[in-house]
Amino acid sequence: MNSAAPTVTEALVSDTGASATDRITNNPTVGGTADPNATVVVSDSGTVIGSAAADINGDWSFAPVGLSEGVHTLVASETNASGYTGSAG
Repeated sequence: MNSAAPTVTEALVSDTGASATDRITNNPTVGGTADPNATVVVSDSGTVIGSAAADINGDWSFAPVGLSEGVHTLVASETNASGYTGSAG
């Protein structure tokens, strides 16, 4: 069994703001990497809003539905079979 937290990455798929790094977008899809075939849970300010399955390479993406206009803090997390959780956001 794995005794370490999984490594999860997360970023906007498309940053459409004034610069490519201002984290402002009209497309809230996020994506990243996790363990291969893992389930990635996505939360908005602590409330779970959905999940995504990582593929065999660990790549995943999630398109939130119904987000209100304004600031959102999305966090992606994965809990491995040993019960350790890794998060990115």
